[in-house]
Amino acid sequence: MLTPFRKILLILVLTTLAGYISLPKETPVGVHFKNINVENTFRRQDLVISRGRFQIEKKFDLILGLDLSGGSHLVFEADTNSIDISKRKTALESLRDIMEKRVNLFGISEPNVQTSSFEGKDRIIIELPGVNDTKQAIELIGKTAKLAFVELGDEEKPSLTPTNLTGADLKSASVTFDGSSGKPVVSLEFTPEGGDKFAEIRVET
Repeated sequence: MLTPFRKILLILVLTTLAGYISLPKETPVGVHFKNINVENTFRRQDLVISRGRFQIEKKFDLILGLDLSGGSHLVFEADTNSIDISKRKTALESLRDIMEKRVNLFGISEPNVQTSSFEGKDRIIIELPGVNDTKQAIELIGKTAKLAFVELGDEEKPSLTPTNLTGADLKSASVTFDGSSGKPVVSLEFTPEGGDKFAEIRVET
């Protein structure tokens, strides 16, 4: 059990640490008293601990949210009506991951990308602190990806021949692992119409 003295000491240490972390990266310091004139800049150092291969590096720069630094707040509503109810959560999470990868193109260190399902509406909510060009953000993040299947030519005549099979013909897609090699494999399930198109392509090849 801590004694009163140790409690006071702990409070002082935590207060000092909190004050140090909350300081700006650079703080101008000026002292003017009689014949003493000192102008300097205090630079707050980050935490770096290195012992051989063991290294800890912690930056204390504050990340300002939308309420302080401004930015873009985007809400995308996903059309999941054609997806089976049991698979909607997985589909929404996959969409969130795709959105998050696109957000990373902005080079933002603390973006906020989350899903929301309320009153039958499935949404992706994105907060981009410091990004004020909302139009550019919408164009980049809100683009609809299109999946196309093509036929490959042989080694003598390499070519890509478009087919009428597209991502619209997919019912679901997931990553599985080969039972013998353990390598990841993309498992595709086509719609009935997509299955017919795929069968026609295989017959032609």
